[in-house]
Amino acid sequence: MNSSIISDLAKDLPLIGLDQLPPEAALLSRIDRKYVMEHDRAIDLLRAAQRRANQQAATYGSIVAGAQAIARYQSLYFDTQDRASYQGAAARRRRRFKVRTRSYLDTGTSFLEVKTRQNRAGSVKTRIPIAFAPGMHQLTAVERNFVDERLQDARITATDVGALAPVISTRYDRLSLLQPDGASRVTIDTDLQWGAGGQITTAGGLVVVETKSTTGRSEFDRLLWERRIRPTKISKFGTGCALMWPELPGNAWARVVRTINGGK
Repeated sequence: MNSSIISDLAKDLPLIGLDQLPPEAALLSRIDRKYVMEHDRAIDLLRAAQRRANQQAATYGSIVAGAQAIARYQSLYFDTQDRASYQGAAARRRRRFKVRTRSYLDTGTSFLEVKTRQNRAGSVKTRIPIAFAPGMHQLTAVERNFVDERLQDARITATDVGALAPVISTRYDRLSLLQPDGASRVTIDTDLQWGAGGQITTAGGLVVVETKSTTGRSEFDRLLWERRIRPTKISKFGTGCALMWPELPGNAWARVVRTINGGK
């Protein structure tokens, strides 16, 4: 598995439990930047990042929910029959949303998450704990009410929350790091796969690196830019739907879809 080498690199980093994170590291209101690269390049970047941190008498920390640096994630995304969530993301609408359950397979916990975007400056994510739901899940009345309230808060009023149904799932392994500034984070996702309608597709050897900061210019971002690695338009939800249903408008993720499909 691609995650094994990354896990080896992280084994010497200090472990930081979720309850040990400083408040500023929660970053529920943040700017996310995503980068897609081959596994070997991600390894080189991790080594370079730690070398630079060491030169500054600092270090990255491995954020863990259990005893292992690598955590197994599964998410289930919800949408309406007319694809309101997907269409909003594909068209880069000013106000758009995503609804998903996220399950941490190693700790047996699940959350319902609503992510909204109201402008180009950033996104807001809110979530509540739910019963462990690593597989198929239908939203309960309480959960739908939570989603409806969050969409109302973001002034997204045209979506029928009652029509939300599960459409696609993702699974991947994640290394989560706290950057030396003590606030910004970076995640490295490997072994990514999507499932829908009994079909499975994977991202092959590609790795998704995501930085999360209040400014969008974290130390890890600068390290990437120095190597001429630029952010890539990728959404696990959007890219997965574009892969599974090629008839959907998918120009927003065309580049990464072509890469996953081997340049076809």
